[in-house]
Amino acid sequence: QLVFIPDVNMRVWLNEELPGVVDPDGYLDTADPALANMSFADLEVTWGPSDLTGVQYLTGLGVLELHYGAGADGQAQVIPAWPPNLHYLDISGYSYGDLPPFPVELGELSISSCPMIAQLPPLPLELVTLSIGHMPMLSALPELPSTLAHLNCAYELSQLVALPELPAGMGSISLHGLSSLSGLPPLPNGFVSLEMSAVPML
Repeated sequence: QLVFIPDVNMRVWLNEELPGVVDPDGYLDTADPALANMSFADLEVTWGPSDLTGVQYLTGLGVLELHYGAGADGQAQVIPAWPPNLHYLDISGYSYGDLPPFPVELGELSISSCPMIAQLPPLPLELVTLSIGHMPMLSALPELPSTLAHLNCAYELSQLVALPELPAGMGSISLHGLSSLSGLPPLPNGFVSLEMSAVPML
């Protein structure tokens, strides 16, 4: 199936990573076997407006580091969907309010400096590590999956006043610079490590 890639900069990036995967007319063939050969991507979005259509067809991608730079500030930002087989996602600098649903096999998720996000999509059922920081509009975390072992919340989470129920297998939490957090849920049996600093309301 041929899919049109509307963002010229995204075409350039795809062709740099997988030469010739987008044709001169801007079309990507989703059946191209090269799309399954790329396992890691570090995508720096330094332009705006941006539309990342095409990234969702990188079926071999297991690790995606997605960072929006200064050139993308205040511009329209489109993420249509994530690559389906991601197990590690690190996103920062995204300035729109909604993220697409997370991939079901995601095991590690880091989100920072996304100032307009007030609510996260449901967390994947196989997530092991969650790190969140510098998200001043985020008022609550979604339900934590039973697989989650490590939670890190740090800085500029001024709307976050409470944490959800902790899964029975969780082993560690790190909380730093949380100005409004006023309580902790019960810590599960077998809990190993709790790190805290600058949590004045607790």
